[in-house]
Amino acid sequence: MKRETLFGLGLALLAFATPSSAQSGSMADRSVYIEQIGDSNEARVGQAGVAARTELHQSGSRNRIVIAQEGAATVRSRQSGDSNLAILAQAGSGQNAITLSQDGGFNVAMVRQDNEAVAANAAQLLQDGQRNRLDLTQTGGGNVANLAQQGDQNQLTAVQSGGQQLTVLQQGNGLSFQLDQGHPSLSITQVN
Repeated sequence: MKRETLFGLGLALLAFATPSSAQSGSMADRSVYIEQIGDSNEARVGQAGVAARTELHQSGSRNRIVIAQEGAATVRSRQSGDSNLAILAQAGSGQNAITLSQDGGFNVAMVRQDNEAVAANAAQLLQDGQRNRLDLTQTGGGNVANLAQQGDQNQLTAVQSGGQQLTVLQQGNGLSFQLDQGHPSLSITQVN
């Protein structure tokens, strides 16, 4: 499956890419900006095709981010705290955009976007706290996800495939949410 290929590409970059970035193909409209403050932070970016843009800010210690981009893809990421991990994979001929903010420690975000359509995929993700995990997969085009977790030890898993809109807010500790979306628009708030 293509999702497994994208995730595998992200893991391969984690193991083999240069510490900062690797680009292949035409350099037209591609850019990588990395700012790291703290100890033992790691950023790996692999870009293929054209129109891939990445802007990363990491502060704290032992934060890691791995990005694999193909086609028209944009990532803006900020991680602050310690031992946060983000693995972001974007592919396809359509546009994909991810904005990620992780504050706290030991948070994990894994995002896969694959777009062969005209309409763009967009994801805005926020994790604030300790030991939160967020997994998002968007395939097809026209998907929009706004996902936020505030608190500790929350888990959120969402899958969208073509023309879906999702807003999820989890506030509290130990909350869990899982969705394979079949509705065109859905908004959920969980609080404890």
